[in-house]
Amino acid sequence: MVVKETNSDTVMYPYFCVVKVNGTIVDPYSLINYTEVNYTMTPIDRNSKGSIKWNRPVNLTFIKENWN
Repeated sequence: MVVKETNSDTVMYPYFCVVKVNGTIVDPYSLINYTEVNYTMTPIDRNSKGSIKWNRPVNLTFIKENWN
């Protein structure tokens, strides 16, 4: 934690602090329902075009925003 002195842009006092949170530890991956999805890709043609065929319905908006 850093405490800034009033009316000063340069005088700051750092303080070490520990935060403890009580409660049950939750594994976030245990709460997600995963569905395995596979795909096949056609060969790329001379115009650099190809296609991907999914084995299940896919949210293409999500794929477009999160595909690396």
